[in-house]
Amino acid sequence: MKNYIVNNFKAINYQYAVGQLSICIDLEECSLKAMMFEKYPSISPYTYCANNPMKYIDPTGKTFGDYVDVCGNYLGNDGKLDGKVYLVTDPCDIEIIEENNKVGGTTPKDGVSSAIDLRISSDLRTEMVDEMIKLDGPKNIQEHGGIARRGEDETGKEKDYLDWGKPGPEWKGKGYTATFDYNTCEGKGETLVFFHGHFQGKVGGQGAEQTPGTVDRGNAGMDGRNHALNVVISKEDNNAYIFNSSGYITVSLEVFKSVKNTHTPLSKP
Repeated sequence: MKNYIVNNFKAINYQYAVGQLSICIDLEECSLKAMMFEKYPSISPYTYCANNPMKYIDPTGKTFGDYVDVCGNYLGNDGKLDGKVYLVTDPCDIEIIEENNKVGGTTPKDGVSSAIDLRISSDLRTEMVDEMIKLDGPKNIQEHGGIARRGEDETGKEKDYLDWGKPGPEWKGKGYTATFDYNTCEGKGETLVFFHGHFQGKVGGQGAEQTPGTVDRGNAGMDGRNHALNVVISKEDNNAYIFNSSGYITVSLEVFKSVKNTHTPLSKP
């Protein structure tokens, strides 16, 4: 059994305030509505962990973490209510998740070695790709990009946003490396995703490499970069390349934009 461990709790009349929720020890229900209650109309908004705290944990009041493959197909979930979406690439991992899901089970993230946390919402990924496509074209020979960050809005509420940097220098052609400087991104907040585009333009009839090159992969392994998601957007290939220092995986822009957390505890998406 996996226990829900409460840190920094405060007891008031036998209730414990935990993050977004207030759990009544006697009734095992919440005196505050769960933040995602509208997504589950068949479950009381005051119920904790879909009324099944023996099976699920709920540190944030969000939805279960979903696993999807590179085609965007739903595979199963991790049993942890954190609202995340993980891209899974290894066939063995996919088989295990699907088998667990068939019998109503879950697969903990620690047991899925190929799971990649997409870090940001479908809406923000869509904004990223759509803007990158607007900036690119047959005459463009500059890399555009930025950093997806988690900061605060004017009211102090947590908000994810795109912090765009200055375009890189014009590419000089074959034998030269096209670059983008992330230091030109001046926003504040937690770093979630480093992203930039590989352009369509050509110099002397020669186009730039569209997949993450040696320099890209080397930079992804640097301190400050290796904890975040690294993505190259290619309008030319219609792909998003998610990479680290050892290699990359390919996902269509459509899947990269659209895949989202759709799981509910009572039905498959």
